[in-house]
Amino acid sequence: MTEAFTAYIKTITALIVFSATTSLFLPNGTFRQYTKWVLGVLVLTAMIEPIWRLFDTEHTEITMHQMVAVQPEYDTQLQQKWVEKTAEQTILTELQKEYPQILSVDMQQQDGVIHGMEMIVEEKIAGMEHNIAKKYGLEEENILINTPS
Repeated sequence: MTEAFTAYIKTITALIVFSATTSLFLPNGTFRQYTKWVLGVLVLTAMIEPIWRLFDTEHTEITMHQMVAVQPEYDTQLQQKWVEKTAEQTILTELQKEYPQILSVDMQQQDGVIHGMEMIVEEKIAGMEHNIAKKYGLEEENILINTPS
């Protein structure tokens, strides 16, 4: 938005400088008057152009079409995040049955495959990483267990 506004101001400024410079080099007479009028209309048109864009229905239709085209991709991403969070919650519930001191689980997933887990526990129990890694088919070094500070 800021870039567009900066470009708009630069365009208006350049047109005004161009118009003023052109007017200085023209001889007096009717040709100068017509030229000033044409340059004035050009500057006014450039100033009003953003307002025209607001009412440009063809541009709006393209934007709506593009939004509709992107919607399925967004829905897929949203569904994937929902599945990941549901899996995370299910694993947290399962682990809390065995280890009630687990407060939260954050899984590192990619394409539905778990690559690692980070857990926050009230107190760390010896062998916890080994048992969890074995249960979910992970390497022990991919499981990080922290206690709240």
